[in-house]
Amino acid sequence: MVFVCTLSVMAATTNSPTVGITGSPTPQPFKVSDLYIGGTDTLEIFVYPLIDFVIAFLLLMSLRFISGFITKSNSLDQLAVKDNFAFGVSLAGSCLGLLIMLHGAISGEAGDNAGLEFGLISTYGVMGVIIMSGGKLLLDIVVFRKIDIKAEVMNENMAAAILDVSNTLSSAILVWASMGWIETNEFVGCLVALCLFIVVQLILMVFINVHIWVFLCFNRERLQLKRDEHAGRLQEIGKTGSGSQSWHVGLEEHFVGGNQALAWRYFGNVVGLSFMTAAGPNLVRYDDNETIRLVYGICIIAGFSIAFCLLHFVLSFLARKLVLWGINLKQEVDEQRNVGVASVEAVVSIACGVLVFAISG
Repeated sequence: MVFVCTLSVMAATTNSPTVGITGSPTPQPFKVSDLYIGGTDTLEIFVYPLIDFVIAFLLLMSLRFISGFITKSNSLDQLAVKDNFAFGVSLAGSCLGLLIMLHGAISGEAGDNAGLEFGLISTYGVMGVIIMSGGKLLLDIVVFRKIDIKAEVMNENMAAAILDVSNTLSSAILVWASMGWIETNEFVGCLVALCLFIVVQLILMVFINVHIWVFLCFNRERLQLKRDEHAGRLQEIGKTGSGSQSWHVGLEEHFVGGNQALAWRYFGNVVGLSFMTAAGPNLVRYDDNETIRLVYGICIIAGFSIAFCLLHFVLSFLARKLVLWGINLKQEVDEQRNVGVASVEAVVSIACGVLVFAISG
């Protein structure tokens, strides 16, 4: 009888949580599956990631043909026959921009089923490619009115390729931030992401032009000489060399002349400003219960983005002075075209944007 009672007590102890001396339950045995944040559903573990990967892979593979269609050229001929390094750099920048954009498309809320997930990712992916291309084209037209960047890339102008990559990555970062802010698995999220992208893209364009205006204020006389020197080059590509038609035409002629150092400076400023602008959505919670809440949210994001872009002017200026202490940046980059110094300057500008973006998130 005593033996049976002992076995009953042992069985009850085994099936119930172990309680310590203080009365609190003893931690359960460790399981590797507990570390996976995606849950234990087969769709979440295998099917959804596979759908996301296939769509992203197909979009990436089609980019080469899309690029050839836009530039009206054979990408194989440009890369392997003509050995056009500028075209290769431009295409690589487009691939990187696409991957950044797809990160925002994939990182949203998962669909309730595999069909909805496929539809959402396909819609976000295609829409992302379209608005990223549109944003990049808008930057090309608004910021560089007198340069046909695609034509310059076809002419193997590496400075133009760097400008092309700059505008592509900046638009991709803003699409990534806009899509990443959406927290719904409904197709209406695409419209919200589009509205947010338009707002932050306009803010970015304003501050890019402010950067250029500040540069021109300190280099007006020297750029006047550069404009006269390269007026003939602009006429060769069907553009006018009249300075009265473009308030920053002197800078454009630097790029037409292949000044890679200034192109790298532009790259750093634009990408840094893009991260600053993209930091705005990190501070505002997505709330789609009412339309007015979304409108207020986008307006608050715009305010934060403007404040961060203003902060970028201060941070990048101080950081450049500290990191490149004792170096005459105007002489090294603007006049001597020192790509090494310009690259460091670009990375410092980007670092300021990335740090603020990481801290805000």
